[in-house]
Amino acid sequence: MKRIQYFRLVTAVVLLAGFSILPCVESATITWGITTAGTWSTDSNWLGGVAPGASDAAVIPSTAAGLITISTASFSVLSITHNGTGGITCNSATSTIAGTLTLNANSVFTTGASTFVQAGTVRLQGTIGSQLIVGSNSRVVVDNLYISGTSGTVTASSTTPTTSYLNVTTYFEWGGSNNKLTTYTATNDGVVNLAPGSTSLINVGGLASYLQLTLNNYGTMTYSCSRAGNVYGLGTPNNQNQNAGVRNYGTMTATGPASVALMLASPTTVTPANFWNYGLLNVNVATDFQVNYFVRNYGTINVQSGTLRIINGGASFASSMIQHTPGSFVQFEGGGTFTQAALATVGNGTGILFKDATVRLGGFFLPSSFQVTSSTASVYFERNGAKYEFASISTTAGGSIFFGVSGSASGVSLSVGDYIMSTVASTLTLYPGVDATVCNMYLGAGSTINLYSSPAMSTLNISRYLQWSAASRISDGSSLGNCEVNIAPDASADISVTGLPQLGAVLRNYGTVNYQSTGTGLSLQGASSAFMNMQSGSFFVTGTSATFTGATTSLIFYNYGYLQVSVTSTFTMSTSLQQYGVVSVRKGLFDVTGATNRLNSGSMTGYFNGATFRLAGTTSTIVAGANLTTAGSGLVLGATTCSIQSYLS
Repeated sequence: MKRIQYFRLVTAVVLLAGFSILPCVESATITWGITTAGTWSTDSNWLGGVAPGASDAAVIPSTAAGLITISTASFSVLSITHNGTGGITCNSATSTIAGTLTLNANSVFTTGASTFVQAGTVRLQGTIGSQLIVGSNSRVVVDNLYISGTSGTVTASSTTPTTSYLNVTTYFEWGGSNNKLTTYTATNDGVVNLAPGSTSLINVGGLASYLQLTLNNYGTMTYSCSRAGNVYGLGTPNNQNQNAGVRNYGTMTATGPASVALMLASPTTVTPANFWNYGLLNVNVATDFQVNYFVRNYGTINVQSGTLRIINGGASFASSMIQHTPGSFVQFEGGGTFTQAALATVGNGTGILFKDATVRLGGFFLPSSFQVTSSTASVYFERNGAKYEFASISTTAGGSIFFGVSGSASGVSLSVGDYIMSTVASTLTLYPGVDATVCNMYLGAGSTINLYSSPAMSTLNISRYLQWSAASRISDGSSLGNCEVNIAPDASADISVTGLPQLGAVLRNYGTVNYQSTGTGLSLQGASSAFMNMQSGSFFVTGTSATFTGATTSLIFYNYGYLQVSVTSTFTMSTSLQQYGVVSVRKGLFDVTGATNRLNSGSMTGYFNGATFRLAGTTSTIVAGANLTTAGSGLVLGATTCSIQSYLS
């Protein structure tokens, strides 16, 4: 049909009305008229003999099998509906499609190199693949982009390795199955930008729905690609662009009634893609949100419900915040690396699982902190041979933190500046083979440290300060009691306990311990547990009265250093005493009631100013060469069997 243009020029001037009627141009629908290749601007190629203008709607019928070329310096049209198979190539420097570009089954629209196209709406739809191809060094700007149907493809960048851009300003919807955002080769750097203020919805299916370029979200994105059976949400092909991935600068929400997946590589690929979060990532799923390969977070991740699973590559977090609300969980799997420079917070009823991942939070030159704020939170660090470094760890309202792997010699190294275990029940577990060094350790009421000695020994070293209060426990999960806790020579410890605090390990004090207790006092647990006050160590007992007990009276307090008792009433030691160093009873009664007590050669025991030292229990021995001195005080031998082999003075 020939285009009909209406130019109704009213030449008469209506004087009484005082106005004139200007020319009016109406749009027409114009259809491509040949089946072979041709040039857009050639009038004879169109039904009606006139090529479409800026106000016209162009239709390419299904019979069009040849390539249509647009080569004018500039190009404008109201809309294009493409139903053919030959495709359109637009080489104009600037082009405008004011309305909608609709690409139906098998139709292709390609921009040439170094071109600019402005469009209102672009739709890729149909049951067989349609394509929008942005040429190298070209830019396409659309208000709205819809990708639906099956096997549709948006390609940015041609075979020349230069960047091309597809910018969406208002709305982007990516649905259907097996639809793609891609480049021609793995070296191209095609970019799709979702502008600030834009809204996008991505809900694709099929294993072949993939991303092979950089998708930048500056607006608000809702992502709900399902993971079920062989459907892996948004994936990438094996020959993917190494720079491919999703960069979120705005707000991205992963949501869905079951499992949601962002598969940044197909299951067989060896070169991972990336997910960068510079803005806000909300996870609000019924089951889990699974992300394959590298995740780099520089913004905020807020897990509102479900599980965030990062697998097969790990994660990198710098200057970022992780937030979790009730019922959420974060799971890191695979052989990747997790690094954290800022405060990571675990909210109420949540947990983080770092499984088989190298976790390095901060390090020596970039201090980091980790905080657990829930009594039901659990955090696992399970990478064999890993080295974990923290400026501080805080469990302010309970929760459980695990290092190493249960049942195996993990060889994990842990270094912490400040470790604060709250006044509510909180747990630190060092599985077999974990060597932990803490500068300052604070054990609040009801807190528990679990050590393991089989199949390898776990060790806790205190380098500066230990505060042990109330009914806190250091236990051996292997029930042997031969794990090691070491207080360094320059360190100090304040042990002020009540209730039933327990020591199920061998504690070696090389520093200074100030000890007070109310009620039961510290109790040794386990067949091999012991308290060893080493040669450089000092152990001061003060308060009204104090006790030091054991599960059995045969468990031993070894004194190689200096032990001073200064209590108002009585310090009762119901474990056995092995004395090699100096004992000074300055005030009150030091009552030793363990099964087997021994003052060894070279030791010195003094009791002064009315203080009393009583050796009771089953067997007490004062070995030849042991020194006992008194200044108006008393020595009481109350053991069932008492052997004195040394002079008393």
